[in-house]
Amino acid sequence: MTHHILEVDSLIKSFGHKHLLTDIYLKCSTGEVIGILGRNGTGKSTLLQIIFGSTDAESKSIRINGKFLEKAFSDGDKIAYLPQGNFLPNGLSVSSVIRTYFDEENSRNSVIANTRIKPILHKKISALSGGEKRYLQLLLILNLPTAFALLDEPFSQVEPLYRADIKALIDIHKKEKGIIITDHDYLNLMDVSDKTFLLTGGALKPILETKQLIEYNYLPPEKSEKEAEADDKNFLIDKQTSKDLGLAINYDEESLLSLFEKPASKGGKAYLEKLFDNPTRSKILLQNRQESIKFFQQNDGLLRLDRKQLDFITVYLESGIAVNSSQYSSLSIYLKNKYRTSNNFYIQETGMQHVFEFLKEALQLATKIQDLNPNWYLSNLAYQIQEQINSSNLRDFMDSYGQKPLYLHFSEFDFMLRSKGKEQLLWLLERFYEFDAYNAVAQTSKKLKFAFPEFEKTQSSLIEIEGLFHPKLANAVGNDFTISAKENMCFLTGANMSGKSTFLKAFGLAIYLAHLGFPVPAVKMKTSIFDGLFTTINLSDNINHGLSHFYSEVKRVKEVTREIKNDKNLVVIFDELFRGTNVNDASTASSMIISAIAQQPGSVYIISSHIMEIAQELEKQKNIFFKCFDVRVVNDEAIYTYKLVDGVSKDSLGLHLVIKEQILELLQEKKATS
Repeated sequence: MTHHILEVDSLIKSFGHKHLLTDIYLKCSTGEVIGILGRNGTGKSTLLQIIFGSTDAESKSIRINGKFLEKAFSDGDKIAYLPQGNFLPNGLSVSSVIRTYFDEENSRNSVIANTRIKPILHKKISALSGGEKRYLQLLLILNLPTAFALLDEPFSQVEPLYRADIKALIDIHKKEKGIIITDHDYLNLMDVSDKTFLLTGGALKPILETKQLIEYNYLPPEKSEKEAEADDKNFLIDKQTSKDLGLAINYDEESLLSLFEKPASKGGKAYLEKLFDNPTRSKILLQNRQESIKFFQQNDGLLRLDRKQLDFITVYLESGIAVNSSQYSSLSIYLKNKYRTSNNFYIQETGMQHVFEFLKEALQLATKIQDLNPNWYLSNLAYQIQEQINSSNLRDFMDSYGQKPLYLHFSEFDFMLRSKGKEQLLWLLERFYEFDAYNAVAQTSKKLKFAFPEFEKTQSSLIEIEGLFHPKLANAVGNDFTISAKENMCFLTGANMSGKSTFLKAFGLAIYLAHLGFPVPAVKMKTSIFDGLFTTINLSDNINHGLSHFYSEVKRVKEVTREIKNDKNLVVIFDELFRGTNVNDASTASSMIISAIAQQPGSVYIISSHIMEIAQELEKQKNIFFKCFDVRVVNDEAIYTYKLVDGVSKDSLGLHLVIKEQILELLQEKKATS
């Protein structure tokens, strides 16, 4: 057997101003399988076509055994090429194709004798499954008497059973030729290849182990055991927390959701609401959301949606109009509606037109996203969009619509979309709604000057915030705050109206938004990923259950304590513990409960109080630190700085406010006039 060497270098290929391939060197020898990975649009297929000679390049040097090749396909014994799409005539049987393909009897008999081919010899190509068809194509190419074979996505859209057979086939034929493979199925490609490369940035990068694919952003980061566990568990909040922070899914003035611009489409609005209602503790999911929002913020104007188009497609796909694929049905429907269009016909005809335009726009958007080199998650979604559209049903529709007469193929097209391709179209719509939701969050956070939080890598509880502000307040004052596992409880004091409750709400909102993967109202934030958030800020009595305000507080503290004791890593906020009872009981109960809670590790706590006197007792615990809001009285006027400072507040402005409002004077005036 003759040993051959294929070498490719000095290869440059551009499309317009975009350089697709710029620094390629590739060598393949007889008995060797070279695997090439790469995202859609990186130039894998183009590279194979240039080697084969069916596509030109600005510069190239392609040699076999040192002899330069200009058009390899013109010399039949040099290189064979398996394209991505089907190249076999659908109307011929398998046996007819084999006889047409091979003049030489031994090669023909070898293919016919293949155990996978024997049972399907008399089937037409159009009747074969995806795996059967791809296996036959590969078998034909590999049995050609060439020194090298180029295989473009041999595993694509093939059942798992056939993938194993395809690998076995490659192993057999590599003994007599060199083989170059491209594919997205990195596991099977790396398994069958002697050398693997990743095509990225116009160059081939050697890949020795899977973790390099993660480093090059081709694969997502590997999940730790804790992250994998967190994928199936939501970030915990309860009704009281939702009420305190305005987390209800509505657009009332008090709700957090009303801050965000509404997405352009109905589906986008629904997707945003779904995101908003699903905080998570999965770091990978949070980073995917965060990077996607950041991408649309950086690429303002990339997403252009036609709301009417998307809404009409949904109506069309979900319509209950009967589906019939026959040509006779097409002609009958067309003739019936020639002079007087029925509502059903209008929905079908307009729906098909909208789907055709939508699919073109989806492909364009996917290409643009990949060209902008996004994070792995968005890049993968763009690839999946291309894969879904290039699948047989939707691709057949795109290739035929506008080319074949509608009056003969009306029912066929309708069947392709509302029967065969419905699930794919609904998935594509959902991706556009997802992009629409991310875009709305991106534009809102840019306008409000929110920052993207950084997630702490260690297991210890940590929250560091710079310039935290309440997003509902105009000209809000920013505050810096840090809480950690070492000092995990903050005792917060301050006079009335000094900003305690506003700060606590802003802090809670930042924690919640961070666990949505959204930007937060701060200049900068670094946080651990927590298991949940529990707040008690606007607690009221419960008349229906006969509960006083104080007893409601006691029950609430008990509820939160149960969650703390379940080994959860929580953020806990209490505003004014035990305000519903007398000062003595409130002081004693606050000191007891705060001291006991402070002994629970893992979680972090902020507890505000007007009872400054208990601070001295709490100072004995090393993990409790003290913050207060500074208030000054100048010329009998209270000056609120809304700035957080170290220590315990000494201010007592309650009596000052009563005197300032002249309530006693009003009462005495009424008494004097009576």
